[in-house]
Amino acid sequence: MPSGPHSRTVSLAATMLNLLFFLLIAAERTTSAEGDWWTSASLYQIYPLSFKDSDGDGSGDLKGITSEVDYFSTLKVDAVWLSPIYESPFEDGGYDVSNFTKVHPKFGTLEDFTEMVEAFHKKGIKVLLDFVPNHTSDRHPWFQDSLRKINGKDDFYVWANMSTFQTKPLPPTNWKSLLYNGKEPAWTYVKERAMFYLHQFGEFQPDLNYKNPAVVDEMKDVLKFWLNKGVDGFRVDAAPFLVEGSLLDEPKLPNCPDERYSCYNHTYTMNQNKTFSVLKQFEDVLEEASKTGSQKVMFVEAYTDVNNTMRYYGKRTVPFNFFLITHLRKDSNATAFAKAINQWMDNLPKNHPPNWVLGNHDVNRVASRLGKDMINLMNMLVLLLPGTSVTYYGEEIGMVNSDVKNINDSVAFDSRDGERTPFQWNNRTNAGFSNASHTWLPVNQDYYEINVESERSSTNSYLNFYQKLKEFRKTEMADKNWKGAMNISDYVLAVRRDNMVMVLNLDNQNQKVDLTKLNLGSGTVGHMKLSTYNLAFEKETEIDFSKPIDLQAKAGFVMQVPSGAATYFASLSLFIACLFFSLRS
Repeated sequence: MPSGPHSRTVSLAATMLNLLFFLLIAAERTTSAEGDWWTSASLYQIYPLSFKDSDGDGSGDLKGITSEVDYFSTLKVDAVWLSPIYESPFEDGGYDVSNFTKVHPKFGTLEDFTEMVEAFHKKGIKVLLDFVPNHTSDRHPWFQDSLRKINGKDDFYVWANMSTFQTKPLPPTNWKSLLYNGKEPAWTYVKERAMFYLHQFGEFQPDLNYKNPAVVDEMKDVLKFWLNKGVDGFRVDAAPFLVEGSLLDEPKLPNCPDERYSCYNHTYTMNQNKTFSVLKQFEDVLEEASKTGSQKVMFVEAYTDVNNTMRYYGKRTVPFNFFLITHLRKDSNATAFAKAINQWMDNLPKNHPPNWVLGNHDVNRVASRLGKDMINLMNMLVLLLPGTSVTYYGEEIGMVNSDVKNINDSVAFDSRDGERTPFQWNNRTNAGFSNASHTWLPVNQDYYEINVESERSSTNSYLNFYQKLKEFRKTEMADKNWKGAMNISDYVLAVRRDNMVMVLNLDNQNQKVDLTKLNLGSGTVGHMKLSTYNLAFEKETEIDFSKPIDLQAKAGFVMQVPSGAATYFASLSLFIACLFFSLRS
């Protein structure tokens, strides 16, 4: 084999070509760890009471969910998350648990649960359970024992002496409950113990005491129980409230004369360092379980400021991103949308995945919150942004809040029943949810038009567009790197991932869009890949950036454009190739 300067130069050029190949591969990778399925998963929240009734009692159940597993396959769902199914008095939708390892009879049996998990797993779909570690029901045996100071449960809950007595015992601190309009104390006095117990939520939801190692161990055992039943992870409820600091009054916020919860700086009741220690112990349980089965994860509910929210990220812990809920209103412009998106991405810890939550059981549905004409645009946004997407049941068909008269929530003014009504399967009795004479909540009267069966047969339905988005997400957007979000004009938003640009008109008026503001270079030409039904563009239509385009009100599209990184690497590749062949000639 010949040697010398010419041979070495050829070898160097070949090495550079190999290096270029690996750079191109690396450029297309996301920052998430390999094997962590949740980093780009499509998650779907099921509210079990409202999904499907199998036994005709008017309430949804586990067998009902199992009967519709194929539906999730058609939606290309990667994982489902079930709201609480545990034994509970149901004073707060099951978030007041009286037994963490038993299924409430209204949902079925443990055997029904196992069958459901197996059915999902056969379809390649993961199953997550709601985990409610901050508190229990006051009817939980632990609390009853703690109240009586028996069976070693004395300090299982947060108990404190009165601060003073003025015609009646006064609470130890000024802490407020999040419920009851935020005006009531977070403490309730019990004569039997002559002490107050803490409840950051309802009076019927006493807070567990995580400064007691026995409590941590009990809750770790709960996780292990359900992991042994085949679950792939959990959604952790109310994580910031797990541990309290010193029993001191919380400071008032300036210029907030009210005495309600929102007027206080929650120095001692949220985001305590010990909380993160407890969550790490929960995560260790998932880590151990992942050694012998599927990779486990826990998504954390943490409504808090962005800096504290990011502290909840861990190896197997992901804080839910509620910015598309908390930061946006019906009149929000493109600047507000871009800020909500970029703020999360800019603060995201390195090598951790983003996620996007569009709705849940505690907030008004998208159609009611932002308007029916925003349904397709919001589904487009949440499904085509990088990372994990979270869909609340019914958002894929455009369900809206009902005006529920018979409130089933124990705290009526905080009732969230409007977004928890039965799922709408078809236009027959009770929308196909149940054959009962009465359902636990009334079915929304729009079910004659808004239902799965009708939308499957309608080309321009919410459901069909949702399914197109899911297909596009998997085939065209996977592993596309994040470039940023910006406002092209007051109400036109652009989101870029590598060579894909999503453009949304958030306005009620048509807009002329100047695409040169994307700064992709003069002479740029894009190719249409996907659009909402109210746009006349055909797929692969050329978009000339030098000419403004007409974008209909509440319309959006995705186009393919030259990628800066790809262009750079392509130029470099051409240069090296030319060098390589010139040296050979």
